[in-house]
Amino acid sequence: MNRTDITCLHRISQIPIDPNESIFGEYPAFKLGVAKSVRHYAELLLPLAKRIIAGDSEYTEWILTAPAITDQTPAAANLLCWELFELCKHDRDISSSQELSVMDIHHDRESTASMDWKDPTKSLDYSKLDFEDRVKERERHSRCLVPNADFHGRPILFVNDICVTGA
Repeated sequence: MNRTDITCLHRISQIPIDPNESIFGEYPAFKLGVAKSVRHYAELLLPLAKRIIAGDSEYTEWILTAPAITDQTPAAANLLCWELFELCKHDRDISSSQELSVMDIHHDRESTASMDWKDPTKSLDYSKLDFEDRVKERERHSRCLVPNADFHGRPILFVNDICVTGA
């Protein structure tokens, strides 16, 4: 596996989506942080994580992480990452050959305090931004991340619940 491969449980290939597909059943409760639903998706991700982590003999010290926590409030992806980490720690195939750690990504508090929106009447709701503003916001958001030397030279499993930005 290439070190920058993207692996996912489900890829939406057509619109409209079928909300009755089993992959979506627990999703609303998961997004609200319901522990049972978070565990459900972590259990679905465990075989993928095992294939990636235990299947890579080149590295022995993996980091699991998720998108940066905003305003000290973990998102569903953070909860998923933490739960997946717990499952991985107790999986014999992974824990016997790999050292795992979970690291949170942080924003620079000062840089997130001054949101630089093009239109001051827009809310901080990302979904209300137009395409150009979404691209700018993604770039600005990336510049606000606090550097962490612990990530350098180590394989990282980045856990996210959805990869859709509109940008």
